[in-house]
This record gives sequence, C-alpha cells and structure tokens, in this order.
Amino acid sequence: MQRKVRYPKYDIGDFLPSPGEDWFWGEGILSDGRPYRAEVYYQGGGIYMELYMSSRDIENFTVEQFKEYMISEQLLEFYDNLYRESGFNGDNLEIAPKEDASGNAMWNLKFIIGDEDGTYVRILFKRNHYDYLNEVNKAPELEEYLLAIGEAYNTLHPCILVNNSDFDIEIVISRPPVGKILGGIGIDEVIKNMQGKDSGHFIQGPVPLETTMNLIDTYFDWEFDFNNKKYLFLKTQNKELLIGFFLNKWFTCCEVKEIPFTDLKGWLCPAKLIMERGVVKKATH
Repeated sequence: MQRKVRYPKYDIGDFLPSPGEDWFWGEGILSDGRPYRAEVYYQGGGIYMELYMSSRDIENFTVEQFKEYMISEQLLEFYDNLYRESGFNGDNLEIAPKEDASGNAMWNLKFIIGDEDGTYVRILFKRNHYDYLNEVNKAPELEEYLLAIGEAYNTLHPCILVNNSDFDIEIVISRPPVGKILGGIGIDEVIKNMQGKDSGHFIQGPVPLETTMNLIDTYFDWEFDFNNKKYLFLKTQNKELLIGFFLNKWFTCCEVKEIPFTDLKGWLCPAKLIMERGVVKKATH
C-alpha cells in the first residue's frame, strides 16, 4: 500500500554527484508520511551516507532519538561496538538543520557506513546508481578547451580556462545550473534567471581563440586530495556547450612546464563534452 505523504519532500535542486566516486541514492516514505532522501558516497577511504528529511514535528529530536527512528523504520542497523573498537568516539551520527532548494526546513543526518576496519551501519533500503555518471564516463574528451591550475607560491592556485580552439568563446558561465541545462534550458534563460539574484553562478567572457581567462575559482593545496568536478556552460560559434572537468589527485599525469598561451607552470585537464546543442538565431525585422 502506497504511504501518504504528509511532509515536504527534500528538493535536491541542481545537485549532481562527483564522477569518479562511487555514489548511490535512495528515497522513500516513512510510516508517519515523512519522505526521506539518502546519498551514499565514497570519500577519503570511507563510505558515508547523508540522509535528509523534513524537520517539521521533530525539530527537537536528539541523536539517540534519530537512531531509534532509523531502526524502528527498518532503514538502518547500527554496529556501534565495532565503530568504537575502531577508535571512534561518541555516536556514529551527526545532525544539522538545513534548507533544501525550495527553502523547506530539513534535517541532515550524516553517518559513517564503513571503512577498511569494517561496516558500522547496514543499509536496509534500496539504493540506486546515478545514470548520469555513466553518461559522463562515456563523454568524449575535448582538447579544444582545457582547465589549468597554475602553480602558485602561496596557498592559492589560480584556475584558468584555456581556449585552445579555433573560435572565440562569447560567454562563459561558471558554476552553471547543470541539472536545469540538461533538462533543456539555454544560456539566455540561465542568464535571465541570474539577473538580480545571488544565484552562485557567474558570467565571464569573451575569451578570444588561443588565449586564457582566469576563472573565479582558486584552489588550496588540500583540495587536490579529492576528486574535484567543475562545469562550465559556454556559448561559441552559435553553439552551447556544457563541458566538465574532473580533476584527479594532484594532476599527477598532467603537470606541464608551461600552460598554453601563458608563462605559468601548472597542471592541465581536458574537458569532457557533456552536452552540445545549436543556438537558434532570432529573426530580425
């Protein structure tokens, strides 16, 4: 029997997982009509899970109450003895209030599922793989566009877009709304939606052919310890390109003595073409 939804469902917005990491998701409705959303991922030698649900009527829940809630709903089993034997202290659960993409008040529950010492939490609900990751892994590489991280003598490394193509780039949108773009909206609509809002997206450009442009992002050394993803939405040659860069640890295979069209040392990463479509020109009268 389908359970009736009585609370807001977590809105993930434009969230997309990091390619190169094992990442799964799950969702359902608890017995009180409360939808939940879970993200399970690998990071830094461990497997973690973050679970989201409406905080309405459970605003004052404690860590212990949440663990009992998870057990009674048959979502999770906890192996706390092994967790503590492995050197951890306290409870294997961190809780924090959060707003979802629609502004709904939510709880964010974070668990360590396991690491090299064993499994600390058993997941009982169904998990699904992101089909998007398969598409990204199959996406062709583009040498026409490169992401460079410049060598720096302080703690911040500049992030540089290299236009290695034969055409000017008219517009570059950093931190684009990837989910909406894959859903069909174009670059003009993205820009329109950005006007007057602190959207977190940034418009830059133009970038003439065979030149570079510093992007808004800079990188600390420690950020190279993780698989980092960066997306750009470009308009060039009457085409829209959604491209992705997936930065491996320390760029070990792509260090260069000179970033193209600069005199900087650094690391280079080719783009992957996530999406390409033509731009329809408006008729002029």
